[in-house]
Amino acid sequence: MESPMLTSNPDSAVLCTAAPPYEVAPGVLIHAAFVNTYCLKLGADVVLVDPGLALTTYSVHEAVRAWAPTAALHTVVYTHGHADHAFGLPAFLEAGDKPQIVAQENVAARFRRYALTHGLNARINQRQFGLPQPMFPDGFDF
Repeated sequence: MESPMLTSNPDSAVLCTAAPPYEVAPGVLIHAAFVNTYCLKLGADVVLVDPGLALTTYSVHEAVRAWAPTAALHTVVYTHGHADHAFGLPAFLEAGDKPQIVAQENVAARFRRYALTHGLNARINQRQFGLPQPMFPDGFDF
């Protein structure tokens, strides 16, 4: 199966913000749902890079577990602290995974600021994305 996220000719690449999970290279799974989440097989473990949105936590978890059903989630990497990159971990935690979380040093401070400005961020998201009600994550895993 081909993936719209993969091309051998960059000149013919098309914008694609969502696609079924796909192994783009040996040991590298991509889950594309607004943000690209990557899972890397490293021996008996997996590393998750940018677990995505809170809204996609269960689809990311399902994709990773279908692809690497017995692998332990060893490490999660937040490339930065935006809500679309660092809030998709709950399904893994609910399933009992206890990964090490690696992030840029200012991510923890960003999450504390998000907690202080939750109502404002929820209203901004509502307006920016045309949501029917204010919405912003209120749980932070770090």
